[in-house]
Amino acid sequence: MAKQPLALHIFAILIAVAVATGLFFWLKDADFNSSPKLTAIGEITHIDGRLDHRLPGSHRTQMVPAPPQPLHHQELLITQRASTADLYFSAAETAVRLHEGTRFVAEKDPVQEGAVIATILDGALTVLQAGKKDRIKFYKSGRELTLKGAFPITLGQTAAPALSAAQPALENESEFKIIVTATTRPAGVIRSEEDIPRPEAGSDILTNDDIIRRLRAQTGFFQRCYLNHIHREQAKSGGSSPGALISTGTIVTSFTIQINGRVSDAKVVRSDFKDAILHSCVTEVLERTTFRGFKGEPVPVREFPISFQ
Repeated sequence: MAKQPLALHIFAILIAVAVATGLFFWLKDADFNSSPKLTAIGEITHIDGRLDHRLPGSHRTQMVPAPPQPLHHQELLITQRASTADLYFSAAETAVRLHEGTRFVAEKDPVQEGAVIATILDGALTVLQAGKKDRIKFYKSGRELTLKGAFPITLGQTAAPALSAAQPALENESEFKIIVTATTRPAGVIRSEEDIPRPEAGSDILTNDDIIRRLRAQTGFFQRCYLNHIHREQAKSGGSSPGALISTGTIVTSFTIQINGRVSDAKVVRSDFKDAILHSCVTEVLERTTFRGFKGEPVPVREFPISFQ
């Protein structure tokens, strides 16, 4: 008789473990798939190799399942080594192929209903066809790239991209770009060189250089925020040329880097811009940024200025 309660006890433990395991994987998938306001603006039609993606509002990057798959507004795509991916934007009748090592984001044009803004953050792509060129715009490093010549047309190569006639030259003061200031260290993290902790045997610390290098790698995302700000200002003014509406200034942010490398509590401390959407976009980029894990206590970054000029 004593064996029966023991068997029931073991059975109950096994059920609890199974439920806990299932709940863990359900929450894991829910975390990735619960990003709010997902809007499909295109389609991933073919993948050769591996394509990763990160949905807006999510911190996690995962491999894209076998196509066809929807492409969402502000969804980050990353092609891995020796991999390509084909996309199609039906509203613009445009087919695009991402080259290997490319980071790409497409989003709804805030000015033109149904149109698409495609940003090459790193790498290059080939436009295979574009039936409605006026329904899609391509950007890299804050500059609009034009579709000239016969298709296919490659954009985003190392060589200087073509500029539209209305687009300012690179040396022009009204160039679309952002600069992450704090060229030596984020203010409020470490006050002097003497305060920089020296690595000890077996230690794993996060240095100022680590922080700055990782944040500079997000420049393309900050540029996207800035371009959308300019587009919104253009729409408010009734379609004036972007060059006449460029505003410059600095957004000072603060955030905390947790020991697992995740960013929390990102917020705008002060700003030269009166644009809540721009502020929200900047803090979202910060919260999506991940650093390598380290030992010790979380690192508070009290003031990190981002200069848009």
